[in-house]
Amino acid sequence: MTCTKKVIKKTGIALIVLICMSGCDREDEAKWSEEVLLNDGSVAVVHRRATRASSSFLEYGRGYLRRNEFIYPPGNVRWGFFKGSAAQSILSFDVLDGVPFIVVSPSKRCLNKASEDFDVQFLRWQSNEWLEISQRDFSVELLRKNMTESYWGGAADQDIKGVVNWRDKLPSADLDFDNKKPKLLVDWLTERKHICGITRR
Repeated sequence: MTCTKKVIKKTGIALIVLICMSGCDREDEAKWSEEVLLNDGSVAVVHRRATRASSSFLEYGRGYLRRNEFIYPPGNVRWGFFKGSAAQSILSFDVLDGVPFIVVSPSKRCLNKASEDFDVQFLRWQSNEWLEISQRDFSVELLRKNMTESYWGGAADQDIKGVVNWRDKLPSADLDFDNKKPKLLVDWLTERKHICGITRR
């Protein structure tokens, strides 16, 4: 191989490495405020932020998820997952007797759960942290599927932003057509067979 070819080869490799390195640090961000219809008919506003790696010529479609954050301003209630931890999605949020609760869909959905349990995680805000509680100690029948999971568009400029009205944010499949409210969480989970006895099969 001649010196010229070696230089061209090394230059090409260096260029690819530089492009890859620059792409690794880039990310797309979706940041929005979201109205949430609570069980008592009131509407709360939560602030949310999610990030994912930006697309590059080495990747097809959108990049991997990096973080998902949630803030309920009263009491500075916060939840989130970050790169390196189990990816989770919030399905429901509510405040019962002044106490915030969330239901999330974790990666190890049925760990230490009975076959009739739903394959989700129930969390209660207590002493400035989230504590997991069993389904039997949770008023799951009061909650609705009231949190959006659809915040990424086909491209970065199509991602969710601004303030999202609770009536407009949910797909028709998540709405109760009798009263045009988000479906009860129990019905939503049952319809989609989010039950440990089925998930484990």
